[in-house]
Amino acid sequence: DEEEEEEEEEEPSLESLAAAAVRAASRLPMAEGIELSDSLSAWLESGGDDGDIPRPFPQSEWLRIFACATSQRRFNRIESTYSNLRVLLAINFDDFNIGDNGKDEMQVRERALLKARATFAATSLPSIADSSRVWVAASGNKPASEPLYEPQEEISQLVDRARAVSDNERPVIYECSAVFVSENATFVGYGKVSMPLLFANSGHMTVAQQLAHDQLFEKVSVGLGLPFVGNSAFDEFYELQQLKKSGKMRRKTAGAALLKEKLLREATLLDSDILKVSSFLNHMVDVELMEACGEELAERLEETQATKVLTVEATGLLPSMFVAKALGLPIVFARKSRQIGVSDSYQVSYKSHMVSSVTDLYVSTEYLTPGDRVLIIDDFLAGGRTADALIRVCRMANANVVGGGFLIEKRNDAGRAFLSGYQIPLESLALVSIDNGSISVIDDEVDTGGDGETLEGTALFRVMQKQGGVALGGLDGIVEEEEEEEGEEELVMPNRTLTALNLSANLIGSAGRLALEAAQAESSALCRLSLAANPCLLEGPTACLSAPQRELIASSWKALNAEAATRVGVNTLCGVLRAVPTAAALFDEAKRFEDSEGVRDAARKAVVIIGQMVESLEYPESLVQPLEHLGMRAEAAGIPAVVPFDAFGQSLITSLENELNDKISDEAVAAWHVAYEAASAFMQKAYSPQQLATGAAARPAE
Repeated sequence: DEEEEEEEEEEPSLESLAAAAVRAASRLPMAEGIELSDSLSAWLESGGDDGDIPRPFPQSEWLRIFACATSQRRFNRIESTYSNLRVLLAINFDDFNIGDNGKDEMQVRERALLKARATFAATSLPSIADSSRVWVAASGNKPASEPLYEPQEEISQLVDRARAVSDNERPVIYECSAVFVSENATFVGYGKVSMPLLFANSGHMTVAQQLAHDQLFEKVSVGLGLPFVGNSAFDEFYELQQLKKSGKMRRKTAGAALLKEKLLREATLLDSDILKVSSFLNHMVDVELMEACGEELAERLEETQATKVLTVEATGLLPSMFVAKALGLPIVFARKSRQIGVSDSYQVSYKSHMVSSVTDLYVSTEYLTPGDRVLIIDDFLAGGRTADALIRVCRMANANVVGGGFLIEKRNDAGRAFLSGYQIPLESLALVSIDNGSISVIDDEVDTGGDGETLEGTALFRVMQKQGGVALGGLDGIVEEEEEEEGEEELVMPNRTLTALNLSANLIGSAGRLALEAAQAESSALCRLSLAANPCLLEGPTACLSAPQRELIASSWKALNAEAATRVGVNTLCGVLRAVPTAAALFDEAKRFEDSEGVRDAARKAVVIIGQMVESLEYPESLVQPLEHLGMRAEAAGIPAVVPFDAFGQSLITSLENELNDKISDEAVAAWHVAYEAASAFMQKAYSPQQLATGAAARPAE
């Protein structure tokens, strides 16, 4: 008994075991984990989620969507438990086969983490998994039995064999680890039961599993901020969420009201579209106004669960200080010049629509770190260039941008549409429109489809809403609908009679463009479409691509695994360096060719950039600034125009063809050529007409 007590005192705490499990599992290979489940492999081969898995609120009633890797019996039990948090356990892979790998004390936790991380890697859904084992402990001169992993009927056989040769007090140990893995969090629950051999049976395994999952449930609920709702209270909860989303539950509204009043009374115009707010914001500051605005923005963005506020020096600091104060967060501000004493910093460049010169921003690597949840706050949202630069800084630091807040949004400059590709929530307190030298403050309103009829009443809207809940404002078209007979249920049918659509001054953004494509596909009669002077539909390097072309590019890139993508990057870079040796100026580490680790590092960076751009194909305006920035870097490094860009595109597409072979079609290759030509044109905007002419003259004859 004394020896057993000493062993118990030396046993590490559950917290230390869980931490060690997380560290150990971080070294486990994901590809091997995926191959351990036939159902998971089959799910991936079939294309994964084909729309069967719902999207989180407000697209469905579920706040979160999880995947699982546990037994079907356990899945059925925890499914209803997590529904009380309004979490849907959407899919379960119950056939992981890891095998028995010895008596390692951490093995049960590593196995659970391997299953969860493999499921998360394959589905991109936060994942829950568990692993169990049972063994008969050592007693006297009898060693411990071999552990049984994921035991079922085998427990009874193990106990019966031990009873034949052991005394009734010999312990049987039941152990289970349940884990949760997502992009930003890992939680571990642990359960352990020890029973004398006389009373041991298979039911005690269920007790250990329940202990582990109960502990995990509590950690997930607290760690993710998911309150217990319960089925009976959900109707009220859902209504509350709808009210919050519409803004009707906001307690602090004084900031927006005061700001709109100030704009109407004191704002003036410089030139044709520059808003002068010096009397209360940019030169002389109304402190009470700034505090009210900061508190209201903080309330609107509170649920983003940010950990830091990021802004740009000067006017961005004013609202940021009060937002940060209300949320209890530190502020990091990007400087416009490199500071003495700051050795390492992230640097980005951007060109404001108000200033013709390029501006550099610097943020110390000490104050922006991986895993930070960042709110971007600024005084104006105009063209979106400054906010885009701050987002790119966060991406360099592997920090997550969870939202953006602005005092004044200029509707004419379409900054919201420019940032739509990042898919982050944006809040502004005052929406301003400038037209013919006059300033208008726009209140929240429902757009109409003509003759006072709300757009929600048109068949075109229903088609677009069906494609993703996008509302298009200011449609000027011919829409015919059949009147519904009284008492009949309304049918959501595509409008096949729409013949003309005018979007000349409609700032619908990329989301609206995608819905418009869906509407065009449904309505073959749509023969006249005016897009004149519509920046949101015409701006961006991939705006020229059709939906099938974008899909061909995305699917061919997804066909590459990490190793194949790196080979494509290396071959592309080497091809460019052979054709244009001066291009090495862009890569300080690229001293040699295939045997250079520097080239491989540069190739990996290039692959990451290409992958991010492929993911943003449907939001072309979000690619403008990154491509222009790459072009500015090339021009500053002395890379000539035209020929090096041609060489990179040809080398990239040739490398893709060689790597994918018959997995890439001629149509996909053609789509890559179209996309790269458009991207190349945007990159070369940094060059002067003379440089472009010189580069074109140096292009070899075909």
